[in-house]
Amino acid sequence: MTVARNTEQDPDYPQLTAREHAQVAWAVARMAKRCAAGEQVDRADLERKVDRIIHGARQRREVPVATSRGGRSSAKTSGRPGPFLSPL
Repeated sequence: MTVARNTEQDPDYPQLTAREHAQVAWAVARMAKRCAAGEQVDRADLERKVDRIIHGARQRREVPVATSRGGRSSAKTSGRPGPFLSPL
């Protein structure tokens, strides 16, 4: 008997940054470690942390990305060296 796997992503699940992926992975690993310690160990704090990370990603998804002004980058492009790059 073969069971078909559901490979579609939940449409309500937000796009996570690399940092958020790492934070969720760390919290899930700690939850697994606490589960291995026994049923009496509380892991609600880690579940709330994961929920906060995902909630923040959902909020970020709803905010439109601002475009840069005039197509210029925010970095300095004067061509002159900065104060720490002065010639010796």
